[in-house]
Amino acid sequence: YPEYYIPKHQLERPLREGVLVRPQDQANLLSAAMRFITRLVTRYRNRDSVVAWQLEHEAVDPLGFEHSWRLGRDFVESELAALRDCDPSRPVMMNGFLPTTSLVRLSQSWRTRDQGDSLAVAAQLADIVGLDYYPRNALLRLGPSTVYADGSAAKPPGSLFAAISERGRRWMVAEGQAEPWEITTVPPNPPGKSMFSCGPHHVIQNYSAAISWSSRETPLYAYLFWGAEYWILRARSGDSSYLDAFQRVLTV
Repeated sequence: YPEYYIPKHQLERPLREGVLVRPQDQANLLSAAMRFITRLVTRYRNRDSVVAWQLEHEAVDPLGFEHSWRLGRDFVESELAALRDCDPSRPVMMNGFLPTTSLVRLSQSWRTRDQGDSLAVAAQLADIVGLDYYPRNALLRLGPSTVYADGSAAKPPGSLFAAISERGRRWMVAEGQAEPWEITTVPPNPPGKSMFSCGPHHVIQNYSAAISWSSRETPLYAYLFWGAEYWILRARSGDSSYLDAFQRVLTV
């Protein structure tokens, strides 16, 4: 954290907590970000393996527990313009965290009430809306136990798919949880004792959930499994259950 990393040499002074990072306040930072985007896109745009560009990560949300500043929508719009100017031929994907419980939903909506969360902004600006899907959230540890919020039965709000459909966007799962996401993760935990946030069967369950959201009007464009390095680590330690679960997905 924070997942949006700002090199210290690009800041005249540290960003104040709770502020929106606006172009008029951080002109040098925006210029540096646009130069970086231009260099990166120019370098790789002639490669056939590039099918789309991702702009930022959960672009306008406060990320992590260390900082509460956020990118302003106008800052992101300027970055998007620079990206499209460099490569108008490819779609742009922007992602956002999908709340699956009332607690997370209320917290996210309150913290982003001034300009909307990253999913709302993605539906307005991007060609592809990426959902970050982590349905079981570890909240806190109580002695040897952990308290979770389980939102695995929840579906994305209909308003999100309505916005995607009305604007002619596509949607995908940019991060489909396929490894544990805990207060403290000690990989690999012993076979048969996988952490509650994501056991091997959840790799299949989370993918199946996304498939069930797909419709003729708003079909699922792609699903990215988030956790392959964890599967390999488990397998090298004698537990291939996560790799086996992924193999089952491939054979369906």
